[in-house]
Amino acid sequence: MNKEKWVIHLDGNQDVNEKDKSCWSITTNPDYPGWNTDSAYYGYGLPKELAQWICDQLNRSQEICPYEIRYHFWEKKK
Repeated sequence: MNKEKWVIHLDGNQDVNEKDKSCWSITTNPDYPGWNTDSAYYGYGLPKELAQWICDQLNRSQEICPYEIRYHFWEKKK
């Protein structure tokens, strides 16, 4: 099984000004980008720098995530 690549994305409302907003999320499938965090209101997601740091750490790991994004929610892989 190939190791998935983790990426960040601006969650929910794409018109939100990304500066100083905690509305970022992470995903392994850009077609189903992470979880919705209450329309991307400030504080319901991650700061961009933290989301990127988490992705960088996950991408360095040799482990494969036991969960996947399906219908915008995380589910355990079958």
